[in-house]
Amino acid sequence: VLLLSEVEQIASECGLPLSKKLGLSREVCGMLEHFHHLGKLMHHNEASLRDFLIARPVDFLIRPATQVVCEHDLHRTAQQTEARRMTREWKSLTQQAVLSKKLLPVLWKDYQDRSLLLEHLCVKFGIFIPLKPQQSDEAMSFLVPTLLREEALTRVDEGVLNCFLLFSSDPDFLQQEQLGVWRREDLSGRFVPNSLFGSVVGQALAWSQSTGGAQQKLSKTEAMMAFGKHKFLLQELKDNKCFRLVFFVQNPKHIL
Repeated sequence: VLLLSEVEQIASECGLPLSKKLGLSREVCGMLEHFHHLGKLMHHNEASLRDFLIARPVDFLIRPATQVVCEHDLHRTAQQTEARRMTREWKSLTQQAVLSKKLLPVLWKDYQDRSLLLEHLCVKFGIFIPLKPQQSDEAMSFLVPTLLREEALTRVDEGVLNCFLLFSSDPDFLQQEQLGVWRREDLSGRFVPNSLFGSVVGQALAWSQSTGGAQQKLSKTEAMMAFGKHKFLLQELKDNKCFRLVFFVQNPKHIL
């Protein structure tokens, strides 16, 4: 990991800037953006990340992340063994997929010098979803979507108001989309990226928290949430390769 100021110093020693109009900072940021898109390094412009250049992103992120995201019944590192002594926090992580910040100094004992940066990256990539208590902007815990359990949260009655969210890059399908009518067999050629449901749930959860919605219920493929008093259920239908949104209010236009 290099600081942006260190990168600018190296660039200056190598002859940048080439354009006085652009200046050193803009040329360096343009260079980093180019190499980022080529996959040679990692650099993001968000305020919490822009001051850092990560030369080997996979090595930097994967090992710390897998201290949290893994089959905890099958794997046990020295850090995880120590974390198990924090009984309440460990139970929350393994049974409810809620990671307390108190666990991170233990699980990331070997990465203390970069723990805050790792935390920001895990949030950016949807590995951690901040859970903010009421009347506070600071997250003291995180939802870890990949650790959620497979379970049905509620039974959906026939005739309930619902809609389906479909994903495709097929031009014929996109043209048909404008008609607003599909047959069930049309769903068979669609796709849903493996991590998309967790990312959508994370964004919905953040929005739900901001509206003061009721307590959420979450599983690996379902999310029961509320925006204020309006409740809904979001499901991932893997066989049909789509999401289903079920409304539990008579007038859904408020949440649409």
